[in-house]
Amino acid sequence: MAVIATAAAAAILLRLALQSSGVGLRPSADEASRNISLAIALLAIALPVGGAHLLLIVSSIRDPAERAAGVRHQYLNLWVAFALLVVLFMAQSAFTFLSQDAPDVTVQESVIVVAAIVGAIAAWWVTRTPPASVQPRIRTAVVVMLVAMAVAAVAVASAATGAGGVFQYARLPIAPIDPSLRLPNISYQGIQQRFQDQSIRSGLTTAGVALTIWAFGFAWQRRWPDSRDRLGYALLGYGLGTVALLVGAAFGIAGAIRFARDASQISAFITAWPAMAAGALLVSIHATLLLRDRGRNGHPAVTTVRLLLAFPALVGLGMIVGALGLLSHALLERELMPAQHVADDLTQAVILLTIGALAYVPSWLAFRARSAADSAVRRFYLFTVVCLALVAGLVSGVIVLYNAITALAGVGDADAGRTALTWFVPALAFAAIFAVHLTLLLRDQRRTRAADVPAADALVALLEEVRAGRVSVEHAAATIRGPLS
Repeated sequence: MAVIATAAAAAILLRLALQSSGVGLRPSADEASRNISLAIALLAIALPVGGAHLLLIVSSIRDPAERAAGVRHQYLNLWVAFALLVVLFMAQSAFTFLSQDAPDVTVQESVIVVAAIVGAIAAWWVTRTPPASVQPRIRTAVVVMLVAMAVAAVAVASAATGAGGVFQYARLPIAPIDPSLRLPNISYQGIQQRFQDQSIRSGLTTAGVALTIWAFGFAWQRRWPDSRDRLGYALLGYGLGTVALLVGAAFGIAGAIRFARDASQISAFITAWPAMAAGALLVSIHATLLLRDRGRNGHPAVTTVRLLLAFPALVGLGMIVGALGLLSHALLERELMPAQHVADDLTQAVILLTIGALAYVPSWLAFRARSAADSAVRRFYLFTVVCLALVAGLVSGVIVLYNAITALAGVGDADAGRTALTWFVPALAFAAIFAVHLTLLLRDQRRTRAADVPAADALVALLEEVRAGRVSVEHAAATIRGPLS
C-alpha cells in the first residue's frame, strides 16, 4: 500500500511539474492546490509506513538464515509480479492515450517508473540474498516469464478483437443512428474505426513490450534447463495455448462457414479471433521451449515428446464430448428453434467433432506407441482423464437425474425433460471414457507390478519342489551337482 501511495504522489507531482513547464494543459490555481495537498497527504502516510518496513527488511538481511529463507523469496516474487503487472497495464493505458489528441500520460509514466524501481529492487534482492540453491532465482525468472506472457496473450487477444472490429465494420457498416439522437459534425463511423485502430496499436505495442520483458526473464534462467519450475511453466503455457487454439479454431471455422452463407453472421466468425491469436502465441513459444529442452531438462527426450502429444489428445477428447452434447441438444430442439439456429448448432457440432477427432486420434496413437505401461507420463495422462471424466460424469448424472425426477413428478420446469435428455448423452460419454481409461490404467498397473516382481532363485524353487513332494531328494541332489560336474 505504501508503494501504491508513493506512486500516486509521484504521479501527481510529476504532472504538476510538467504542466508548470508548459507541457500539457495548465491547471488552475485551485486545481494545483488540491493536487499538491493530495500529494502531501499521500506522502505523509506512505513514507513513514514504507520506511519502517524497509528498515525491518534491511535489518533482517543481516541474519544469514533469514537471508536464505524460502518465504523471503516468495514474498519478493510477489513484489516482482505485482510491479510487473502495474508496469505492463500502465504501459497499455499510456499507449492507448498516446493515440488520442493532446495526450497526457504523466500519470502512467510516473507509476511505471515507481513500479519498475520496486520490481528491480525485489529482483536485485533475490540475487543478493544467498539461498541454498539457485532455485529461488529460477522461480523469480519464471514469475517474470509467467506474468509477461499472460499480459502478452491478453494484449494479442485485444489486438485481434480490434482487427475483427475493423474487418466487421469494413463489410457491415454500423446501423444508422436516429437523426434526433445525432450530434452535429460527428462521424460515428470514424469514431468506431478510430477505436478499433487504437485497440490494434495498443495491443500489439503492449505485447511487444511484454515479450521483451519475457526475453529478459528467459535469459535469466536459461542456464538451468533441468529445473522443474521451468518445465512446469512451459507445460502450463503449452496446455492453455492448446485449449485456446483448438477450441478457437473449431469456432472460427464454424463461424467462417456461417459468414460465407450469410454476411450478417460475421460476428460468429470474428469472435474466435482473440482465442486463436492468444493460443497461437502460447503454443508457438512454449512448444519451442519444450522441443529446445528435449533431453536436456533432466528427463529423456521421449518424455518431452509424450507430454507434447498428451495435451492435444486430452483437449481433443473433451471437444468430442462437447460436440456430442451440442449435437444431441440441436436434435432435441429442432422442433422448437428456428431452422437456421438448428443448422448453425449442427454445423458447430460437426466442426467440433472433426477438430476434436483430428487432435485426439493421431495424438493418442502416437502417444501410445511411444509410451509403455511403466511410463509415468502415460499413467498421469490416464489418471487425469479418469478423474476429469469421473467429476464431469457425476455432475452430468446429477443434472440428468434431477431434471428427470422433477419432470416425472410434474414439479419442474417445462423444459426439464428435454434438459435431462440433453445431458444424458454427455453423461453417457463421460461414463464410457471413465470405464475405458480406468481399464487401461489398471492394466498398466498390473503389468508394472508383474515386471517389478524379481525372478525366483532356482535353488530356492527346487527346495520348494522337494518340500512339496513333487521332486525326490535324490533327483534334487543330482540336479544340484549337475552344473558342478
